[in-house]
Amino acid sequence: MHGHITSLAVLRSHRKMGLAAKLMAAAQEAMQETFAAEYVSLHVRKSNRAAFSLYTTSLAYEVHDIEAKYYADNEDAYDMRKYFSQSKRGQAKELVRVLPIPPKVEVAALAVGDVGASGGAAATPVAGRAAPPNTLEGEHVVD
Repeated sequence: MHGHITSLAVLRSHRKMGLAAKLMAAAQEAMQETFAAEYVSLHVRKSNRAAFSLYTTSLAYEVHDIEAKYYADNEDAYDMRKYFSQSKRGQAKELVRVLPIPPKVEVAALAVGDVGASGGAAATPVAGRAAPPNTLEGEHVVD
């Protein structure tokens, strides 16, 4: 079983603050502890050097494969993975025996919104639903 990050976005005005790394760390921890995931995977555009650097340098992801013409504009993507340690997965085994766990866990979207004049976060709807005001956008989809 593994987790998959579908999308991660931080507004330009909020970048270089460590928010993406913190969101990724929280998602990875949840995948390990709650679902006993063996690894997490994601795709990165070959041209997105900033994201590639974040994942390889800061978060210890490795390139597993290259997906040719992965994106709608025919750009290739790096298929990247980060394997979790056996000890973290071992802690979740008790939970797996008790709860019926689906075979795939997927983080649909993680985004940080800009604070508007009303003081709330400007959020984009995820999966056709309106986001609640004053929240950080984020939804975990379990199939």
